[in-house]
Amino acid sequence: MDNSKLYIRKIYREKRKNIENKEEKDRLIYEKVIAHPKVLSSNTILLYYSKEEEINTIPLIEYFLSIGKTVALPKTKEKIIQFYVMKGLNDKKLGKYNIFDCTIDSCIFKNISFENISFEGVELVDVIFENCDLSNKCFDKEAVIRVIFKNCKMTGTTFMDSKLENVQFLECSNKYVNFASASMTNVIIKDSDFEETSFLSTKIKNLEIDNVKFKGAEFISTALKDVDFSNSDIYGAKFDVNSLKDMVIDSMQASVLVGLLGVKIKD
Repeated sequence: MDNSKLYIRKIYREKRKNIENKEEKDRLIYEKVIAHPKVLSSNTILLYYSKEEEINTIPLIEYFLSIGKTVALPKTKEKIIQFYVMKGLNDKKLGKYNIFDCTIDSCIFKNISFENISFEGVELVDVIFENCDLSNKCFDKEAVIRVIFKNCKMTGTTFMDSKLENVQFLECSNKYVNFASASMTNVIIKDSDFEETSFLSTKIKNLEIDNVKFKGAEFISTALKDVDFSNSDIYGAKFDVNSLKDMVIDSMQASVLVGLLGVKIKD
């Protein structure tokens, strides 16, 4: 930032410190904000956690949380703005960047690029992402519950040690995604690209897949009992013996996979 901008900020910071009747003016702003039509019709409110000389946003945060709205606060790190959703009025657990860990609950995101937004410390519950770019996002060690990813780009995204329950990946590009040590229960993957994806020591219960590309994916120490790969592309995928046990494949796939066991087929 150049010196002129720093100088201007300094001037206006001093002016804010000397505002007369600040409490009354904060109250008027509060009343106008909570009554604004755009605010009344919104489920999610983006605010900042005010400093002493700034407009007091703490009553706004408390009010919106008390009536069930989602409140997200920003944090800037290395010129990147990251939004974190507050869990509740009594949530005092601070996250990695000294802001609240959070849960995004009952939200729909459409046509959004999350390139400059971090999901560290964020749980997802009853959320829909449609036509969104979530590439290289980190959901490690988080809960992802009743979430739908539809037509999303998720290249390089990680779910390591995460808990996925009732999650759907529909028409997604999920190359190089990492599910190592994740727990997946009631998960649907359909019409998606999961090439080069890693399932290492992944705990799977009731995984439904339909027309999925798994070229180059690896399934190591991952039980795939009753998982039906018969209408998906597993050419070039890697399986260890434990992962192959009781999985469902068609005859063409069988001829490819037996080679992994050192078995030769003679015509």
